[in-house]
Amino acid sequence: MHFSRIKHDRFTRFALGSGLFLALPFLFGAAQEQKSYEQHEFVRFACQNVTVKVDPKFGTDPKAVYLCAGTTLTWVANGHKFIVIFRKNSPFINNQKVFDNNNYQSKPAKNDVVLTVYNYDIIVDGEPIEDPQVVGGGGHGP
Repeated sequence: MHFSRIKHDRFTRFALGSGLFLALPFLFGAAQEQKSYEQHEFVRFACQNVTVKVDPKFGTDPKAVYLCAGTTLTWVANGHKFIVIFRKNSPFINNQKVFDNNNYQSKPAKNDVVLTVYNYDIIVDGEPIEDPQVVGGGGHGP
C-alpha cells in the first residue's frame, strides 16, 4: 500500500506539474484575448477640386460633395440660370454664401477640424429645388 501511495504522489505531482505547464499558454492566451479591440470604419474621399453640375430636376450632380481644406468648388450652369445660397455658414475661407451664373467659382475651402455640414438652397430657372449639402472637415488624411 505504501508503494501505491508513492506512485500516486509521483503521478499526481507529474499530472499537476504537466497540467499547469500545458495550461500556461492557454491562460496567457486567454488573458491576451480579453483585450478590447475597437473597430473603426473610415470612408476616404479624394481631396481635389469639385465640380457640381446644376440640374433643373434634381438640383445638382453630384447630390452631395465633400470638400477638403484648400479645395475649390465650381458650379456649372449647364445652360440654366441658377442661384445657390448657403443657409447659415459658408465652407469657404472668404465666407462667401451666394453663387450664381456670374459668380460660380469658390475660394478655397476652410480647414474645419470637425466634420461640418453646410446646408444650402438652390434655385434653378426660377424654381426652388430641394438639395442636400456640402460637407467639409473631419480630420481627413492624405
